Amino acid sequence: MDVKAEVQNRTPNYPLIAAMIIMSHVQFTEIYDRLAQTHGSDQLMVINALNIPPSDTSQKYLYALQAANEAGWLPELVRLLARTNALHANTFSPRTPAGAQLEALVSPQAGFLDAGLLPSFRRAIPRICLIRVNPSHATGTGFLIGPQVVLTAWHVIKELVEPTDPTKAQARTAKRLEVLFDFVGNENGIRVGVHDDWLVGASPAHELEQRQAWEFDPEATTEGFDSHLDFAMIFLSHPVGIERGFYPLDRNRSAQLPCQVNLYQYPGAAKLKLTTGIAIEYWPKAVKARLLHAANSTHGSSGGLVLDDLGEAVALHQSGGWSDLRQKTINGAIPTSFIATAGAVAGFDTTVIDGVEPLALLPTSKHPVFGREKFQELVLSAVAGRCRVIAVQGELQTGRSFSLEILEAQLTASEHTVVRLSARDFPQEATAAAIFLIQGCGTKPEEMGGLPSATDYHTASAAWLKDALLPHLIDALVRAAGARIMWVVIDDLDEFLPETASAHLLNLLLSQLDSIPSLRFIFLGRVLLSGLPQDTEFERLSKPTVLDVENTIKRHIVAAKFEGDIDTKSAAQILHPKNVDQCVSTLALEYCRRISHLITTGGS
Repeated sequence: MDVKAEVQNRTPNYPLIAAMIIMSHVQFTEIYDRLAQTHGSDQLMVINALNIPPSDTSQKYLYALQAANEAGWLPELVRLLARTNALHANTFSPRTPAGAQLEALVSPQAGFLDAGLLPSFRRAIPRICLIRVNPSHATGTGFLIGPQVVLTAWHVIKELVEPTDPTKAQARTAKRLEVLFDFVGNENGIRVGVHDDWLVGASPAHELEQRQAWEFDPEATTEGFDSHLDFAMIFLSHPVGIERGFYPLDRNRSAQLPCQVNLYQYPGAAKLKLTTGIAIEYWPKAVKARLLHAANSTHGSSGGLVLDDLGEAVALHQSGGWSDLRQKTINGAIPTSFIATAGAVAGFDTTVIDGVEPLALLPTSKHPVFGREKFQELVLSAVAGRCRVIAVQGELQTGRSFSLEILEAQLTASEHTVVRLSARDFPQEATAAAIFLIQGCGTKPEEMGGLPSATDYHTASAAWLKDALLPHLIDALVRAAGARIMWVVIDDLDEFLPETASAHLLNLLLSQLDSIPSLRFIFLGRVLLSGLPQDTEFERLSKPTVLDVENTIKRHIVAAKFEGDIDTKSAAQILHPKNVDQCVSTLALEYCRRISHLITTGGS
C-alpha cells in the first residue's frame, strides 16, 4: 500500500476524540442519534447497552465513535461537533511513541486526524500549504510567516537551488514550484503562484541530515547544526497572508518543555492532517538547534507547522532520527526562534510585499472595503508612473465615489495631493474650463495671472487651444502640484461631455500627461470620457459579491489580530444583501454594526 493510501485508511484515534468531547451527554445523544437515524445506524442507547462501559469516564463515547466510523459517518459527526464547539483542544492525553521509519510514524496507533478537529487551532488551516516540486513531484508542507512569504524545509526544494550556492535559486525555476492552500476536507485547494525571484532566504540541512546518517545522541557535540537549519522562505506572487493570517517569526518564542505539540502536514501529499505528540527535549544539548517530538509524520510532512499547546508556532518540522537514549525513532523540528535569529542576521525580510496590500478598512473612517483590489493595483501602478489615467466605470450604488477615499488611504499626504471635481460643473467654454481646473487644484484667482485669449491670436481655434491655452494650463497645474503628485479626480461622469472646446482641451491635456510627471487623472462615472489616451487603465464596477465580503472579514480579522472564532463564509452570506438594489453604503453600515463591533469587542 502506498503512503497516501496508508494514511487515508489508518484507524482513527478514538480515545483522543472521545476525550475531547465536552458537551453534555444529553446534547451529544441528540446529535449522535440524529445522524444515526440519517445513516440507518444504531442509536447511542443501543450501542451502550451492547458494550461494557469503559473504566475511564472520559472514554464514555468510545464505542459510539467506533460504530460511527464502521458505518462511514465519523467525519461528519466530528465536523458537526467541531462546528458546535463541542470539542476541547486541551483535553487530549499524551501518547507513548513507538519505533518507526525516518520522518517517522512514531505512534502508529495514533494515526492522522483531520486537520479541522480542534476548534482553537482552526485558524491555522488557511495558513498552511502543500508544496510540490516538478518534475520530480517531491512534496512537502509549508506555512505563512509573512503576508507574502511561506516557510518550508530546505530539503523539500533543494533540487531547485544552485549546486554551488544552496541559498540561491536556479534561474527560471518559479514555474516548477507549486503552492496549494485549502487542500483540506472536501476542498480541492487554491493554487497560488510564486514570484520569479522566489527564494527570499534559505539555510541548507546539515551534511549528516542530507545523508540521513545521524543520531539524536544527547551527548553529541556535532558542530554545524546551529548554522544549518534546513529552511527555505518562498516569496509568493501576491500577499495572501493579508486575509489568511500568518505566523511572524519570533526569536523569543520557544516550546516550554515538556509540552504537547500539534503538527500540521500533508503526509504523502494527502489532504491536510494533524498529529499530536509530546515535545521531548532540545538537541544537541550545547546549541538546542533541533526540537525532538513524538508527533506522527511521514514523507510529505517536511516543512510542517508545529504549534505548542497554546496554538503558537514553535518549530518547522524537518525529519526523524534515531535516539540511542530512548532506543526508538524520534522526530526532529527546527525551532522557529532559531530561524528568526538566523533570518534577522542575514537580513531576510518576511514582511515585504510586492504589489497591492488589499485594504480591509479605511484607516480613518474604519469604513470596510469590499473587493476593489483592481483599483488599488491601478493606483500603485499610477504612483510608479506606469499609467497616468484611470477610468472607473459603474452605476451610482456600486461604490464608485468611494474610490476617492480608497485613493487617499493609499497615498501619503506629504507626497501627494488629491482634488475632487464634478463633471456636472465642467464648463463648456475652453478658457472657463482651464480656470475651473486651475482653481480646482488650489490656485487662488489672484495667483493665476492672465490666460491667453482666443481674440489675441490670429489662428484657428484648435491651434490656439494647443499652442497657447494648453501650455499655460499645464504650467499652472504643475506649479499647483509643486513637489507632490497631483491627483485630479473628476466624479459624476454620468453623461457624455458635449463635444465642445473645453472637452477638446481636456483631451489635449490628457494626451500630454506622459511628459508631466506630477499629474494623474481619475475619472469616475457611468460613462467613459471620449478620447481617453490609449494607455488608460480601466476598472468596471459591479456590486460586491459574497466572496468580496468574506475576504474583507478575513483581512479585518488578521489586521486586528482577532483570536475569536468567526465562520467567515457564513457571516458573509448573512451580511450580503439579498436585495439587488441595496447599495454598498448600506452593506458597509451592516458590516460595521455586526462584524466590526464583534471584532472590536473581542467577540463579546
